[in-house]
Amino acid sequence: MHFTLLELPEEILLNVLLISSLHDILRCSQACKRLRALVVASVAVQHRIQLGRCGMVEGSGALALQKSSNQRSELLRDKIDKRRKFEPTFIHDLGTVSAESEQAFDLLDGIYARLTLEPLDHSAPDEDDFVARLIIRDISGSCREPPQITQLDIIPTDVAIAPLHDLVVLLTPEPEASTGGTFLRLDLRTLSSGGAEKHPDAKTPILRFLNKTPAGVRLPQESHLSIDGDIVAVYVCDCTLQLFRWTNGQHIVSWECETDDGETFIGAFSLISPTCFVVGYTEQGVGRLAVYHLPQEDTLGEGKQVQKQDLHIELSLPRVREDQFTMVARLGISPRRSQKGVFEAAFRIAILQVAVEAAAQDDDYDHTQDFTFVLREDLFTRVWDEHIHKSSQSRAVVVDWDHWGPQNSCLFQIPLEMLPDNSICSGSRLIQRRTNDFDSVFAEDNEIDMAYSFLCADFGDVHDKVFHEAVRAREVPSGPFVRDVLVCNEEELCHDIRTSLPYYAVLTRRDTFNWVNVLVDGDRMICSRPVASSDPENDGRYIEHVYEL
Repeated sequence: MHFTLLELPEEILLNVLLISSLHDILRCSQACKRLRALVVASVAVQHRIQLGRCGMVEGSGALALQKSSNQRSELLRDKIDKRRKFEPTFIHDLGTVSAESEQAFDLLDGIYARLTLEPLDHSAPDEDDFVARLIIRDISGSCREPPQITQLDIIPTDVAIAPLHDLVVLLTPEPEASTGGTFLRLDLRTLSSGGAEKHPDAKTPILRFLNKTPAGVRLPQESHLSIDGDIVAVYVCDCTLQLFRWTNGQHIVSWECETDDGETFIGAFSLISPTCFVVGYTEQGVGRLAVYHLPQEDTLGEGKQVQKQDLHIELSLPRVREDQFTMVARLGISPRRSQKGVFEAAFRIAILQVAVEAAAQDDDYDHTQDFTFVLREDLFTRVWDEHIHKSSQSRAVVVDWDHWGPQNSCLFQIPLEMLPDNSICSGSRLIQRRTNDFDSVFAEDNEIDMAYSFLCADFGDVHDKVFHEAVRAREVPSGPFVRDVLVCNEEELCHDIRTSLPYYAVLTRRDTFNWVNVLVDGDRMICSRPVASSDPENDGRYIEHVYEL
């Protein structure tokens, strides 16, 4: 098929078809009638239009499908149907693991990495000698292959993986004998070796932070490791932000979370791409997002780093009260997948969690309100390209909420837990635990176990207006796990905050989806919960199952 009609390129024509009513626009002129005839006659174009409506693209896995058959369309319909119902299919029981902390794991491109901490001598578990093990599993298939288990020569506290680069990054505290303080370091190792061997592409396989934690000061336990391209970043909550170019060891960013005067505090961080990162900070009680550009490898001078005062875009957050204190508490993003599936999400989402409280409180009542926003990941590069030319003498370009927020975000009115950013979203899908929703239920073995309900949302159906109308009219099936179906296709008004990003979501039931944590990667999900037992030896042990979404 040749796209010479109207002398427009193929992508523009497809975008017109996505955002317009086919019935109305294609009858407005003789040229449009010809276009309609071409579209109707082309199965390939119809397939691409449907892909765009549900926010997906074909991955490398689609190359094995026969183009001349209806196999693509059938698989796409099945994919959309499963996504909208949220009916996870059990795949495999991974057994139980001992976890040093809830966030010592990572899942990307079907590879699951989990850190464990166990006594060196199981016959004397009260001894202080512990050993760290890295468990690596491939959960993209039947999950029946035995895991790769490596006993590490270090005791890491966090892990991140990049299967595309055969890279595993381990965050490790390193005591310094001379001062009694503690350094943090990043060990760059190969995923294929189970974390035992140094990465050959890393010029400096151990990256050390310039600053250290003084003696007697305990390191914060919550940290966030991120890898995108040749950039590795670590954000230690309430402590420090460090960015490196892992291939050549270049130290790009080294920031403390709080300034010396205490007026500015970094409360969140997210690595958007190898050329862009965002921090959420509070300055004199006002919360904002700051978008920074990461220079290319050959443009940053030797020994130079990106500074807080460098040119950046500041995105103002909405005001709920006239007199308020705003804190950006969490900023996570869907990891960048390798697009190896049959169908992959066309865009990624970012999760912004904000706490707002009255600046002056006359009583002991907690006036804090928590808000969760979902943003389009491409928002940050778009606002950079649109507003960076407006900088003059100032090193910061401030963009008000009304100019960037309503059309690029969604506000959830359901309170959600603040979970590690690498466990809650993948592509355009979000699965996050609700707050204040803990309950006890009886498992099949009559042991009391924990249960939470989860919000499961997908922002892929941006252009499918017919589907949104059908959901509002309760004309589509909702599946056995659904408590309610939530659809936002109009402007949402909550505390004078308007958002308009469309989504489809369901709430799981605690008695049928009995899990505490979830990790999502494409169409696979790992669910975990603590072992329910009165035996103290089971403390810190988790049951893990793999599901197909």
